[in-house]
Amino acid sequence: MKYFIDSSYIIALVNENDSLHEKSLEYLNLIEENECYISNLILNEVITVIGNKIDLKTAISTFNLLYDIFLIIDEYEDKDFNYNNMLIYEKYQTKLSFTDCSII
Repeated sequence: MKYFIDSSYIIALVNENDSLHEKSLEYLNLIEENECYISNLILNEVITVIGNKIDLKTAISTFNLLYDIFLIIDEYEDKDFNYNNMLIYEKYQTKLSFTDCSII
């Protein structure tokens, strides 16, 4: 199967102090056994949060791990990506982050 992985899951997986860390471990086999994707925006969000909540060293190792494990979608290959994403963001009236709207 193919899965698109959200930043919240990856952050919970990496951050042992996250309230969902233990739960995230239960799904680790899905990542290992399937074709899993993230986008550049997810990568950006994960590295920023890990760097801020943990430290630079962990952010760097997480970055390398993401490149090893996931297939990374370059959403900027679509020249209208930001414009189309803004339409979704507007529709949800800031209830979703710009990154979450990109997943839609």
